[in-house]
Amino acid sequence: MIADMSEHLLTHYVTGRWRAPLATGAVAVRAADGQILGHVIAAGAADLARAQAGLARCDSAGLRRVADALDAGAEALAQAWAVQTGTALDPDALVQAIARPNTVSGGLLQGDRAAPELGAALGSGLRGGLIWCPPPGQALFATVLAQQVAQADIKPGAFNLLHTRDQI
Repeated sequence: MIADMSEHLLTHYVTGRWRAPLATGAVAVRAADGQILGHVIAAGAADLARAQAGLARCDSAGLRRVADALDAGAEALAQAWAVQTGTALDPDALVQAIARPNTVSGGLLQGDRAAPELGAALGSGLRGGLIWCPPPGQALFATVLAQQVAQADIKPGAFNLLHTRDQI
């Protein structure tokens, strides 16, 4: 799984497709044991503006497809989380948190988050259009999740992934 991530780690998922970053600064992505897994290109202001210009809301049917795609890829999500954090992930709880009806609060999601909080934030963010900017410590997991969201065939712009250093 990790070997297949190198190309996607170097790109951002914006408006329904993998796109080359507009910024150029590379940041190491490390495993929990410190091993370098690859690099991400940290998003800059132009990357954020491109994602903001394409934001769209995800409807209920799209959220169900996202939950189904993440459920089908639960093993890969758990593996990516464990490699980077050194902790276990309950993918079922993550999927349930995303699918659970909650508030609509699209926009920018930044910072390091625990899985249950992340699931709820992703679910409410998708409802309003989301730009997720995880830190390098979640880049592998975020990339696996974005690959699975891409398979859910939701409206382009409802989910966007910009790799970052820590904050844009």
